[in-house]
Amino acid sequence: MAMTNNLNSSVLPVTEQDSSTPASMRDAFSEWLSDGNIKKISPQVTIACLDKISEYVKSKKISCSIWEISRLSIFKPVYQKVMDAKLLRIMDRNTYKTFTIVGKLYMKFLKEKPWEKTTREETESLSSQHGEEEHKNISLSPSKNKDYDTTTNIQSNQVVDFNIKLNLSYTRPISISYFSHAKALLSSWTQLYVEMFAFLYEDYPHLFQEEMCFSKSSGTRLDLGNATSINKMVAPKPIPNTELYIETNLSATNIIDKIRDLLDLCLVDYENVVITYQKKTQITYDIISDAEPDKNPFAQDTMLKSKAEQKAVIEGNINSTDKEKIMGIMKSRFKNGFRKSSNIDFERFKIFYTGEYNEEFQHDAEWVNYLLATEALIYDDRVYIYDEDVVTSVFSYLEQIDSPCVFIDAFFNKYSSELYTFNIFSIEMLRAFIEKNYHGVSVKWDYILRQENISPSDLIKEVFAEREMWSFDELQERLPWLKMDTIRQTMNGSDYFRVDKGTYIHIDNMDMPDNEGEKIASFVEDKLRERDYVTANELDLSMFENLNPHCSFAAVRDAVFCKFLSDKYEKSGQVITKAGNKLRVLDIMEQYCREVETVSFEELNAFEATFDPEGRTHSQCLIAGHNTMVRVSAELFVSESNVNFDAVHIDEAIALYCHGDFMPLRGVTDFSLFPFAGYPWNLFLLESYIRRFSSVFKYDVRAVNSSNIGAIVRKSFDYNNYDDILALALAKSMVKLSDKKAVGNYLFDKGYIGWRNLGKSESKIIKSAKILREGGEV
Repeated sequence: MAMTNNLNSSVLPVTEQDSSTPASMRDAFSEWLSDGNIKKISPQVTIACLDKISEYVKSKKISCSIWEISRLSIFKPVYQKVMDAKLLRIMDRNTYKTFTIVGKLYMKFLKEKPWEKTTREETESLSSQHGEEEHKNISLSPSKNKDYDTTTNIQSNQVVDFNIKLNLSYTRPISISYFSHAKALLSSWTQLYVEMFAFLYEDYPHLFQEEMCFSKSSGTRLDLGNATSINKMVAPKPIPNTELYIETNLSATNIIDKIRDLLDLCLVDYENVVITYQKKTQITYDIISDAEPDKNPFAQDTMLKSKAEQKAVIEGNINSTDKEKIMGIMKSRFKNGFRKSSNIDFERFKIFYTGEYNEEFQHDAEWVNYLLATEALIYDDRVYIYDEDVVTSVFSYLEQIDSPCVFIDAFFNKYSSELYTFNIFSIEMLRAFIEKNYHGVSVKWDYILRQENISPSDLIKEVFAEREMWSFDELQERLPWLKMDTIRQTMNGSDYFRVDKGTYIHIDNMDMPDNEGEKIASFVEDKLRERDYVTANELDLSMFENLNPHCSFAAVRDAVFCKFLSDKYEKSGQVITKAGNKLRVLDIMEQYCREVETVSFEELNAFEATFDPEGRTHSQCLIAGHNTMVRVSAELFVSESNVNFDAVHIDEAIALYCHGDFMPLRGVTDFSLFPFAGYPWNLFLLESYIRRFSSVFKYDVRAVNSSNIGAIVRKSFDYNNYDDILALALAKSMVKLSDKKAVGNYLFDKGYIGWRNLGKSESKIIKSAKILREGGEV
């Protein structure tokens, strides 16, 4: 039977866990370390290293979180993959080196399984906190309850926690922590049972028979929909006994009835079930907030009518003594963080509190969480308490850096060892720590800002006040606490101009007299009365060039525009227009072509040269000509009205040559079957036709050219880019693909490329050609 487990896989560990596995492997490992199981490095650095590696293996899709792995056999291959990660070793050498020790230590921890002993001790300790009246064992079989009757000893509206010891012959319950929708599952034992089966099926498909029937709900869980459907399920073979701890908000009578129904449906004898229940010790707002007040029998006793009222009561009940006691426990017992949403951590806290102060803790979890929110750092649902010494030390590190703006990644990397010992394990955690503890210090744009109204760009500008020009390397050396991307982005701003490769100048360091600038502005204004644009070549910038001999023409041109023209005009390359009427060289050339009947290639080329300060052309004339006109020969472009294409018959003629999906343009060598179009047929006219008029074919090439280089491609052919065509052409050929020179010659001679090599894409194209040829997909 094929079946999909539609549970949220991100919460499922890669290892098989059972009910003895701790809810937090991280905490269990930390406690194991504190028992003297580490000597070379501190427990804090050890935990921080595994935190970082855990994020790494998740991001690289090597594994789930390290903290979700509780079996040695699962962890070993993960450890080996991390050890084989060359990039990690290069980019984060310290973490990699630490993990060589820490990883082996975690293996030892998994081998010893110290949590099994801890689980038994904590269960006994927690149970001892409740009197005999609050902690009872019952059997669902009436004959086993000799001393009391279940329905009379458990009030119908009493809320209890259950620890169900299921000596079942058919199935094995599993921890509810496996599921992403734990709160929803608590409302239906039928749903819980289906979820258990769905999980078990992944690891033990052989235990299930084909008659089992699951239906998929609209959410992310599997659901039978109603209790009667469960009869369609056939129970699996026996699995070892275990225990299932269920925290529920259902009343005791209802939950016991549901247990009976469930066991009846599962063919489980009551004799095999023992239930330990205890009164509900605390109910958090998150768990029961979704319940309707009139359907929640204990809501009025445990919940306040609104968050505002709750907050007021909590604030009124906090005093300095309570605060000091709570913070003391948090500092000494929860060094690796207190989980706000964890009932286990809250129960542990109460045990520690009673042991430390010899009195019962009188408040609930919400009360504690509110206090911690005002007094502690909360990061990733964990509460961290930092001594004043830690706050002072981190600030002293900031002061040691002589910069009001510090790239947070650089700061964290420099002081990572010290921060790990302070239980600051990541850059985001450092960000939260700074924002929590320091007034006047903020974190913006990935920078720690120690002064208001100052930014990284301000520091860069100050450096340009020291001298006129700076290279990227010099700026990075001068400003080591800024990231290189920030420097590059700043240099791309309107106030900086490139004078040489990687070297820039600020506009304030250029000699730009106002009287010369006024002449330029006046000239541009007059020209724009005559036409829509002015080219920079038309501006008399000689005075500015003489005053700034160390700057390129482009730097002078752009600086003049920025200072004297940018408030009223726009510039695109060499073209200056009125604001809101931006034009490119290509736009101007296309407009020129539309206004003439014929134009020579030489005329177009010369016109394009007027837009470049050095009189060079960049194929814009060819693009403009092909976009608006028809090229009838190597030298002449004509308007569309001068040609008459019979598209149907021309496409039929091309098809006589192009039998497959594509062919080189030069492959057409005879035009005798082409209908007359007004000019004699040649490859230039054919290219123009295919570019804009064909219904069946299109033209493709790496770059526009005047050498008839390119390919005729059927429009029905599905491919990604021109390199795909080159790879297919090579795969179909007889050329030896291991001979790069032969490959280049073949494509050049056929007319696919204009150079006898494939450039940067050579290896990729040849590899694709080999795959296509060997796979027979050509």
